[in-house]
Amino acid sequence: MANYKILWLLVVFIVANNQVNTEVTATTEYGNLVTILSIDGGGIKGIIPAVILQYLEAELQKKDEKARISDYFDVIAGSSTGGIIASMLATPHPYHKTRPLFTAPQILNFYKHLGPSIFNQTRPWSMLFTQGPKYDGKELRHFLRLAFNQTRLSQTLTNVVIPTYDLKLSHPTIFSSFQEKYSDVLLSDICIGTTATPTYFPAHHFENNGRDFNLIDGIFTANHPALVAISEVRHAQKKKLELFGSKKSSDIKFLVLSLGTGKSESSDKYDAETTNNWSGLDWSSPVLQITLYDSPVYITDYYLATTVDIDQDKYLRIQEYELEEWVASVDNCTRENLDDLERVGKKLLEKPVLRVNAEKFVPEKIGEATNGEALQRFAEILYNERQHRLAKKSQKMTGRFTS
Repeated sequence: MANYKILWLLVVFIVANNQVNTEVTATTEYGNLVTILSIDGGGIKGIIPAVILQYLEAELQKKDEKARISDYFDVIAGSSTGGIIASMLATPHPYHKTRPLFTAPQILNFYKHLGPSIFNQTRPWSMLFTQGPKYDGKELRHFLRLAFNQTRLSQTLTNVVIPTYDLKLSHPTIFSSFQEKYSDVLLSDICIGTTATPTYFPAHHFENNGRDFNLIDGIFTANHPALVAISEVRHAQKKKLELFGSKKSSDIKFLVLSLGTGKSESSDKYDAETTNNWSGLDWSSPVLQITLYDSPVYITDYYLATTVDIDQDKYLRIQEYELEEWVASVDNCTRENLDDLERVGKKLLEKPVLRVNAEKFVPEKIGEATNGEALQRFAEILYNERQHRLAKKSQKMTGRFTS
C-alpha cells in the first residue's frame, strides 16, 4: 500500500507538470471583492466538497482553460479535513512555484484512493476500554509530509486560514496567512494538527521557532470556518489600510462560497423527559454532536445572515442536510461508502440552493436555482473579478512605463 501511495503521488506530480501555466496569479490589491472559500470538517466526507470543487473548477475552465481554484480565491479556509483540502489547493508545485500542486479532481482521487489506508484500524478498539486513538495516524502523516514537503504557511499561492485548538494553552490557534507569527510553520504540521480528532487520531505536538504546539482538531474551534476567515480579513484590514484595495474595513465587500460535508437529518432527537433519566455516559455522544457539529455550525449561519455585512446574493452555502445515516460516518471507507459519498456530492449539485433561516434555524429553499446553477453564477462572478484585477494590473504597469 505504501508503494502504491508513492506511485499515486508521483502520478500527481507528472500530471501537474503537464498542466503548467506560467501566468503569475494576480495579487489581491487590484480587485473590488474579497473572495473567500470555506470548507467544513468531516473526515472522509471531504469527498462531498471535493466533488463540488471539481465542478467549480470545470466551470472556471470553460472561461479560462488553465484555471485553478487558488487563482480565484483570496482566502481559502478549512477545518479538519477542510484544512487538508485548503492546503492541497494552495500548495505550490515544487517545479512551478506559481501553480498549485493539486487540481480539484486530484483531491477527489486522494480521498477515494488513500482514504482506506488512512482510516485503517490496525488493532481491536473500543471507545470505553481501549487506550489511545482508533487510528495511529501514520498513513495520514506520511502523505502530508510527502505531499507538502517543506512548504510553509507563508509560501501558499493564496491566503490560507486553518483553525486548530491548542490543548496546553486551552484556547484556539488559528493558522492564518495574515498572522506573521505563524508564517514559518510547515503546512504539514498545521494539517496534522487540524485533523487530530480525539479518539480518532493522536494529538499533534511540534515546535516552531521556540514555541510549543499541542494541537487537536480544528472542529473544536470552528467546524464551519467562514466566519473565522472573514474575521481574519477584517482584522488584517485594520492593520494594513490598503489590503485588498479598500481604504477602510467598512469598504470591504465579500464573495463567500461555503462548503459543508453533510449532516444527517435522521439523527436521534430527544425530549427533556427522556434525557432527565440519562447517565453521564448516555449524554456523551449527544453532547459531542451538539457542541461540535450542530450548534456551532448553525450559529455561524446565524451570524452570517444577521450581523456580518455580506450581500446575501454573494454568499453561497452548499450543504447536504439530509445525509443518510449509513454515509454520515467520518471514517467509513468501504468502497461502497466512498462511491455513495461521491454520488451525494453529484446529487447535491442538482438540489435547490438552501439557506438556514436565522429565526427558525432550519434550511429553507431560496429561489429556483440549483446548487450547480448557483456555482455557474459564482464562476462568472469570480472570472469577471479576476479579469477586472488583471486589467487594473496591466493599466498600472503601462502607466509605469509611459510616465
